[in-house]
Amino acid sequence: MINKAFPKNPDQDAENSPAVPDKSAGFQAQLIPLLLASRQGYALFDEQDKLQFANPAFRKALGLGRDELPKWEALVRQAYRQAIGMDIAVAEQDFEAWLQAAQLRRGKMPYRSYEARLKDGRWALFTETTQENGWLLCVLTDVSSLGDDWRSFKQEREAALCAALRDLSTGLNNQRYAMSWLDNRLSTTKATSLSAIALDIDRFKRLNDTYGHDKGDKVLKHLATHIQNLARPHELTARMDSAQLLLVLEDLPPHIVEQHIAQLLQTVAQALPLHERPDLRYTCSAGLALALPGELPRSLLNRADQALRQAKGQGGNRYILAE
Repeated sequence: MINKAFPKNPDQDAENSPAVPDKSAGFQAQLIPLLLASRQGYALFDEQDKLQFANPAFRKALGLGRDELPKWEALVRQAYRQAIGMDIAVAEQDFEAWLQAAQLRRGKMPYRSYEARLKDGRWALFTETTQENGWLLCVLTDVSSLGDDWRSFKQEREAALCAALRDLSTGLNNQRYAMSWLDNRLSTTKATSLSAIALDIDRFKRLNDTYGHDKGDKVLKHLATHIQNLARPHELTARMDSAQLLLVLEDLPPHIVEQHIAQLLQTVAQALPLHERPDLRYTCSAGLALALPGELPRSLLNRADQALRQAKGQGGNRYILAE
């Protein structure tokens, strides 16, 4: 699960990087105690987004026990239910939507920062630095002393930026973000590790006409949740138009990708997306395109879309692999 997507940072080129002391000089023996004693919170997550290290300051702020090493999703769920850690000001029914949106942003960029109020009243600045192999370092800094006006402006700006890149109906990334993400990925030497999957609900117009557009929106969100669960933290999920969704997987053999698609189609065909309407069932179709050397985003998406159209033309509830 190697993420080769990040743009190069000139400040981190080999000739500009600081020298790392030899391990035999006791470098690690000095670093770990300092991290443990620091008032800043430090946490290291692996490529599966599972916690591998956290110092006492981070554990205290997020309500983690001394030996707990959960996945990030479980960490946030536990904190929310125990009313500790981040002050997530959403109702219980909105928490899942909030969590899904947060997962979409996590690990997608080499560096990002955001602020959050903690349940103990403090304000914390979180920074996330992600390596190409998917490992993520989170640093938590108490910024309670900063002015409220400055903090309010910064939060409004970050919220506006997030909204500009998200589809509010499904919680997935939008087309603008997807094109930027693909342009970034396809410019790397490992671009051919990408598998683009275009998905569309079969006979979606008939579903809307029969059950209403509000039910159609819920069905689309149901499918969006399934593809989001299938994607790993560094991969892409997006809504490209009214009913077409996009999933891009990385560094997986084609036969494994095809297995994932087949399982997804089977799962949604057997699901009851709306408990209040047990008679409502749906299927979806998919088009799979494997990235070619030097391919541009629009070309890759066009091939996936053409394969999707073939699948729907053959009756739907199937996938086609693009040539």
